[in-house]
Amino acid sequence: MTSFRAASPSCSGLADRFKESHAFILGLGSLFCAQRRKIPDSLIPDSPSRLLESSKQMGQRRMSSARSARQALAFMVLAALASSCYGAICNEGDQRALVQLRDAFLNNTPGAGDFFRWLGSNCCNWQDVTCRESDGRVVTLRLTGTGSPGEDLVANPAKRGQWEAALASLTQLTGLAFGNVKLGYFPKRLPATLTSLSFFDCEMEGSMPVEVGQLSRLESFQLIGKWGQVTPGAKRLSGVIPSSICNLTKLTALIIAQHSFTGNFPDCIHRMTALFLLSGYRNRFNTPLPASLGRLSSLVSFQVFENEIPGTIPPSLGNISTLGTLDLHQNRLTGTIPREFSSLKNLAYLSLSNNLLHGKLYPELSGMRSLGTFEAENNFLYGEIPSTFGNFTAMVGFRLRKNLLSGSIPATLGDMCYGRFCSIDIGQNRLTGTIPGGLIGIKKNPATNFDTANDIFLDYNFLTGPLPAYTGQTLRQINASHNQITGGFPLSWARITQVDLTYNRLDSLAQVGALPAESQIFELLLGHNRLRGSFPSWLTGLMKTVSRLDLSWNSFSGALPGAVFENPNIYSVDVSHNYFYSQLPNESSWQFQFRNGLIFLDLHHNSFYGPVPSLFVSRVLRDFIRLDLSENRFWGRFPDAFGVVGSFNAKHVDLSDNFFSGPLPVTAGRLQNLEFLDLSNNRFGGRVPGSYSQLKKLKYLNVTGNNLIEAL
Repeated sequence: MTSFRAASPSCSGLADRFKESHAFILGLGSLFCAQRRKIPDSLIPDSPSRLLESSKQMGQRRMSSARSARQALAFMVLAALASSCYGAICNEGDQRALVQLRDAFLNNTPGAGDFFRWLGSNCCNWQDVTCRESDGRVVTLRLTGTGSPGEDLVANPAKRGQWEAALASLTQLTGLAFGNVKLGYFPKRLPATLTSLSFFDCEMEGSMPVEVGQLSRLESFQLIGKWGQVTPGAKRLSGVIPSSICNLTKLTALIIAQHSFTGNFPDCIHRMTALFLLSGYRNRFNTPLPASLGRLSSLVSFQVFENEIPGTIPPSLGNISTLGTLDLHQNRLTGTIPREFSSLKNLAYLSLSNNLLHGKLYPELSGMRSLGTFEAENNFLYGEIPSTFGNFTAMVGFRLRKNLLSGSIPATLGDMCYGRFCSIDIGQNRLTGTIPGGLIGIKKNPATNFDTANDIFLDYNFLTGPLPAYTGQTLRQINASHNQITGGFPLSWARITQVDLTYNRLDSLAQVGALPAESQIFELLLGHNRLRGSFPSWLTGLMKTVSRLDLSWNSFSGALPGAVFENPNIYSVDVSHNYFYSQLPNESSWQFQFRNGLIFLDLHHNSFYGPVPSLFVSRVLRDFIRLDLSENRFWGRFPDAFGVVGSFNAKHVDLSDNFFSGPLPVTAGRLQNLEFLDLSNNRFGGRVPGSYSQLKKLKYLNVTGNNLIEAL
């Protein structure tokens, strides 16, 4: 056999061959760079110089096999190709500036913490540092802290100004972004070459320096403080925004948010004609909006919500034909919604809620044909809702809750929801008349046959008359509680998933219409009405799908049918304050299984009587949170079956004012989350179980009015 030593070339010979082919290999450089993403990163170390060094060391060893020799050659080829792709070598001055920047912070150990990838001799390979290929100058820098307590990136107060000087030395920097870095103040010196500047949650205090106006090349400027409620001692910028900011005429996006700036955007804001995004939300702006905003002809989004801005809405905003988002909610704005807004054909989102606006809604406002969200809740708007508002053909959220609107509801209002997901909320106004059938008769669009769902809120008004038949196809929820609606319940409404008619004047249990073939009703809330008589058969038929039933504070009498509990998905039943007179379903008639059991059961203030079946406690109430059987005529020993299956979420148990006898239920002590337990005014005897002392969360316990031997 031919020996390897005699047949294989030496490693130095391979190096010679490699040098002869070097021009060819470099010619493959562009192809390698194009295909680099297909080569595993494990084959390409961060530093090309280290890769070349490794290849030299390998070339100095003698190979023990032909396979090792081939691997050495392949390794050196990869090294040469990698060096052609990683050509940027950091500028020495910029590298010194970055080291100076790093040293200005606490927790700045290289290779750990926030600088865990600031390693090696070439800063162009450092984490979130980008260099220009031609000369190695640093052009973008991003520094992000962890945001974790004790691990934040914090400027060293003993080296104040050092990080600012370091940044100013990066004279070719175009992009700078700091996030969750505690800087302490806004820097006066920044590279004039910046086109993008972002400070997010950097815990700055003091004012914005006028020198910011020297960054004339800026195209994007984001200055966003910490989100959430301001805690005592929290650092936020304050004062007024300097007028020098208007020198930044190349800005397309300006966000100054979640600080404590006062005043408002300066009057010269109109000079920033390239702006398409302007935000100043969650500050303390306290002067009127400048009319010059209307001259920002390229503006697409303007947001200054959650401030203290007084005065009227500038009608000039109606001149910005490009405007798509206008959010002014939660300020102190007065006056009317400008009629000029009818010209905003591209406006998709308008939020004016929680202000002091008054006056009527102009019919011309329906000219905002692209409007998808219109929010003007919690103001003092009055007058009628224009019927032209049905022309909003892109609406998904229409909210005028808590105003002073009056008159009848336009039947055309439902047209805005045709064929799309949509919510209409006009509750807490002074609307009168009946609910128009057109409002709830929303149908699918046959052209798309797209499944949609609509929610309508009409609560806390002065609506009267009988309910209209439901002829729509997409209504998911309707809340018409706290009105003056009379008559009965139309069975066509059983095709609506959630119905809330509490606190009205419904006074008829007569069947209205036919029961639909496929009932979809899940929640039926009829409490606090004037319904009188026995449980009707049509209501029994609805119990196959109803999972939440509220009939409280009516005048129902007779028996409560077992069908109320037969739906395996039933979770809440409230029939309190009626005149029901019957026993609970007993064990011999128990032929159904509960999937989860009741969570909420309130039978109090009726005339239920007899013993409580043990299965009713162990099965029906196995996962309950609230149980109230008080003020009835139950007798006998209460089943000691709490917690047999579950019930560990129970918080409220009231068995008071009955005729229960025997010992107190010992298993009630298993309800470790119980907060309220009232067993008073019964005929319980014996001692209070010691297990009750384990109820650590109990806030109220009443066992008085019994025949107990001793108190707890």
